[in-house]
Amino acid sequence: MSPSSLTSLPPSTLRRFANALGAIAILSWFGLYLEIFRYHHLVLSQIGRVAWPSETAGPRPGGFLRSVIVCSILAPILFVVLWTATRVRMARFVDAVPARAILSAPPISLASGVALIVLAVINQIIRRPPIVVDLTFRTGNGGFVVVGLALAIIGAVLRYRKVT
Repeated sequence: MSPSSLTSLPPSTLRRFANALGAIAILSWFGLYLEIFRYHHLVLSQIGRVAWPSETAGPRPGGFLRSVIVCSILAPILFVVLWTATRVRMARFVDAVPARAILSAPPISLASGVALIVLAVINQIIRRPPIVVDLTFRTGNGGFVVVGLALAIIGAVLRYRKVT
């Protein structure tokens, strides 16, 4: 998709693509976290060799791990590009866009919090580790739930507060 074709798409389509890429970025980073820090299937210094393995003998990573690495690199970059293109395109339709509408933290905080909670619950259902509130995120899923709940509450309060 070329930059000129990005500007020809309607803002709602750009927003949908950006939202999908944002969800892919969150999921891939969570998967990468699980592979590196939680289950130790991957060493941080070996990401490049795992994503693009050589033909020599050695470990052959699966498609899931390779796709998580590639998505965790590309999805955030593409998300920022599409998000910026959406904002620029919307600014063309509206004469004066308020500064708070350009970068709106409440929806981002609310969506990130809900995503963390959902991912923690899914990991809890699949792996069934003991529920431990560890804010270093090394053991249990309680830390993800606590941080996700805090982000969701902050986002909801900021979104629905009365501005005087």
